[in-house]
Amino acid sequence: MKILHKILFVSGILLLHLLSDAQEQNYYELFEQANELYKQEKYQEALEKYQAITAADFASAELYYNIGNAYFKLNKIPHAILFYEKALKLKPNDSDIKFNLEIARKQTVDKINAIPPLITTQIYNAVLNLFSSDGWAWLSILCAFAAAVLFMIYYAKKIQPLLLVSTVVLAFSLLFVYFSVEQKNRILHSGEAIVFTPTVTVKSEPKLNSTDLFVIHSGLKVKILEEHEDWSKIALEDGNVGWIKNTDYQEI
Repeated sequence: MKILHKILFVSGILLLHLLSDAQEQNYYELFEQANELYKQEKYQEALEKYQAITAADFASAELYYNIGNAYFKLNKIPHAILFYEKALKLKPNDSDIKFNLEIARKQTVDKINAIPPLITTQIYNAVLNLFSSDGWAWLSILCAFAAAVLFMIYYAKKIQPLLLVSTVVLAFSLLFVYFSVEQKNRILHSGEAIVFTPTVTVKSEPKLNSTDLFVIHSGLKVKILEEHEDWSKIALEDGNVGWIKNTDYQEI
């Protein structure tokens, strides 16, 4: 009976694996079909194919990038910016994504002079963006393996410096775990959004009869600070803060 259970369990695992492979193959075929439609300048049809993939909760930088391109060709700039930003979250150093995002931003009304972050923040972000979450995770695994090997050699041969080296490598492994988690959190909980309403009057309080502060337009990226019922408190890159309706934006 136990053998039968094991056979059924292994068969189930194999079946799930085969189904997963078949599903990925289906996504790949849809992706290639969409790319071909894009080349034929059938941008709306290509977009529908891409969206069929995202509807199944499949995500990749390449997919989001191509969706952004399709939206850009359809002159839907806020949508294009949204998906370029999504792609950039997954591949922070991709030059093509950055270039197209900048081109799309030039089509928007608002030109915000961002307050430059502290030099320490810039350095931290530059280091963090060297790799994706998965990249940092793999580096962590490699360092942990290397630390284990070095420690075993130290234990067998009593070569004292190897103990220090293995400890340092293990510390780097833990640091890379932190970077991996931090990158993942930035993707899942970025707290950033793109304005979709063509023209939005930002309010001083979360109510319609409060003071008008300033006006923003579609395509602008904002930081969501807090939410209150159907309002959100936002911050611009220049430090301006105010309230807009939740329906005025889409989160990245």
